[in-house]
Amino acid sequence: MAAIVFLLTAFILGYALTKSIFPKVSGFVRGTSEYFLLIPMWFYLGIIPITWAVYILAALLVDKVKGNVLLPANAIAIGTSLVISALLLFLSSRKEKALAKSEKAAEEENLKEKAGKGASGKNSKGKGRAGLRAAQDIGDKNSKNNKGSKDNTKVKKDRYARLTSAEMVFFILAAALIIFLMVESFHIKDGKIYVGLSVFSDFSPHLSMIRSFSRGTNFPAQYTPYAGSDIKYHFMFEFLAGNLEFLGLRLDYAFNVPSILGMLSTISLIYVFALKLSYRKLAGGLAVLFFLFRSSPSAFTYLASASKGNVKNTLLETMEFIGYTPNENWGLWNLNVYLNQRHLGFSLGVMILFVMFFTERFLEGAARLKERTSIANGGTLDLEKGFGGFFTALTKRISVFVKDSLFSLAGWKIRDKQFYGEGKGIVKRLSLGIIAGLYLGMLGFWNGAVVIAALLVLFMLAAAGDGRLEYLVTAIISVGLVLLQSHTFIEESPFGIKYQFGFIAENKTFFGVLDYIWLLTGAVLIVMFAAFVTQKGSRKYLILAYFIPFVFAFNVSMTIDVTVNHKYIMMSLMLLSVVEGEFIGEMFSKTKSLAKKAAYVLLVFVLIFTGAFEAKIIANRNEDKITEASGLTFDVDDPVTKWLIENTDSDDILLTSNYCMNNVILAGPSLYLQWPYYAWSAGYDTDYRAEQVKLMYSASSVSELKELVHENDISYIIVDSDNRMSEDYELNEDTIAEAFELVFHDDNRFLNIYKVD
Repeated sequence: MAAIVFLLTAFILGYALTKSIFPKVSGFVRGTSEYFLLIPMWFYLGIIPITWAVYILAALLVDKVKGNVLLPANAIAIGTSLVISALLLFLSSRKEKALAKSEKAAEEENLKEKAGKGASGKNSKGKGRAGLRAAQDIGDKNSKNNKGSKDNTKVKKDRYARLTSAEMVFFILAAALIIFLMVESFHIKDGKIYVGLSVFSDFSPHLSMIRSFSRGTNFPAQYTPYAGSDIKYHFMFEFLAGNLEFLGLRLDYAFNVPSILGMLSTISLIYVFALKLSYRKLAGGLAVLFFLFRSSPSAFTYLASASKGNVKNTLLETMEFIGYTPNENWGLWNLNVYLNQRHLGFSLGVMILFVMFFTERFLEGAARLKERTSIANGGTLDLEKGFGGFFTALTKRISVFVKDSLFSLAGWKIRDKQFYGEGKGIVKRLSLGIIAGLYLGMLGFWNGAVVIAALLVLFMLAAAGDGRLEYLVTAIISVGLVLLQSHTFIEESPFGIKYQFGFIAENKTFFGVLDYIWLLTGAVLIVMFAAFVTQKGSRKYLILAYFIPFVFAFNVSMTIDVTVNHKYIMMSLMLLSVVEGEFIGEMFSKTKSLAKKAAYVLLVFVLIFTGAFEAKIIANRNEDKITEASGLTFDVDDPVTKWLIENTDSDDILLTSNYCMNNVILAGPSLYLQWPYYAWSAGYDTDYRAEQVKLMYSASSVSELKELVHENDISYIIVDSDNRMSEDYELNEDTIAEAFELVFHDDNRFLNIYKVD
């Protein structure tokens, strides 16, 4: 199947790029299988550029090719990617062979030198033989030592690379949870499309966009819920899913497969990140749990209100999202966010990957700065006793940082060689900064909030680290690419940066916001405060750096609806889950007291209980029987959907009622105005179009109607029960029927489609 070929090509490209750019990156992983890092890297480094390549080619070829433009676009992109991959792997292989040959020559030269030193210096025949024997003895000994060293290394590597049973069980369960929730929320069964109750509202624009791309007509892209305009919404994940459907995957597989791969990559990288910082697998597992299941007192408060003897039923049967802060009962903070905003869960892995790599860079720089501070303090880092002594030592450290790092060339100097490689050219030495910039930049129209959050964290790391030129390269490339995309896709940006304190807290005073944060996050605040107090130096600063998107969310608004800032808070908590896992994992491992271990287990339970309870609520809401009862099942071969796919394209603008989810949406047509919130929150002028919709449907004369529909570039008008029962206007269908030809009628829905001349 072509879709499988596309995905395999993406992995091959990612593998080739990883091997070429970061040839020794497997050494980054500590204490577990390197594939927890490598497979997500192969996925992301391949899928993002090849998807962009297909889109760009399709946009360039749309006026030059008859039929579905995705066919030649995919053929060119896949073929080119395979050629590039083969070339990169060939060059990497040559380099590896040359390096091995060089190392062998150096080893032989070393043996000769040792043999020469073992000879007496006399030129007698016997002495010469003795010298030769000495050389052979040294060689044999060295060979044995090398063999032993290699064997020891292999044993050590095998010991740590081998997956433990606990790891396998943990990741099988985590993967099963993700796959189950993804598939349950959206799947096709017995010829019907099931759209879960917890996701249908967000899926309306997503599925519409996916179908518009799979039909091969939405190039250059326009936002189907607000047709005929530019596209202000990040759409590339929907394009990936649409392309996979075009290549042969069924709609639910096309949407679910990249969603699942993205989420599995995200939790895998969180695990590696926590393991890297802590050297404990327990910390990695805890970090994943804290990411999946949020901390909040909401579940405890909710269950406290349950009637006596009804707690079990409440736990198992609750259908509505719980919460005691504004919009919390939307499912705004739990796993449902990653189900209805699939592009967010997919994109988070890219953020974690580069924040993780730059965190290592930061810690390396902090160690160098610590060494320089030690010299400035007379060779010791011990703080002088007493309150005054603390500030004396602190002042010295700040002085060294400002002098030797912040305003010094040393603080901007790039590394001596490439990140997890041997290259020493300037491009190789800046490889991490360049690649991070390219991929964060390409992520701009996958999920812009992830790019902003990642750059905020990297700015904090750069401010207190060294090697800032690498961070600067990342910022310049990523911001440049995002601006280029924005200039290409957005005619007039509705967004601006403004100060807005308090996020969506009802009481926007300082203490009101603190109360809101406590009600929202609960015990995790106490844990992070304890971690901050007990951590030292650079580790303490990491907590501040990871917390910065959280601060951003409560002080800055870049969109019409500040509620969307919840993503920045979730991204901060995701990064802090790594620190949280490290802190609790270390405390648990160090103590020998069973009572203390039990207390830490109880703490973990408190931290994840609300999130786990909400996962059950999500499952309840998306059961097939609930989906059916909610009217959220749709025939795959529905006649309306089929007719629209066969007779319209993305240039045809349809006048409809303000649909949320139905068979019209599933055809992927360009609607004049879908449910207004989608377009409004993306920055479109929905008020004007809502007024125009009223005027067109209620037009009293043919001439008035024709003038309005031509003014708004309408191609088709759909009239159904929603229009006939509308409270916003009085439908005048007789005028529409007199003015335009009826081209489709559905008796079951009393739905008519009129074609505008």
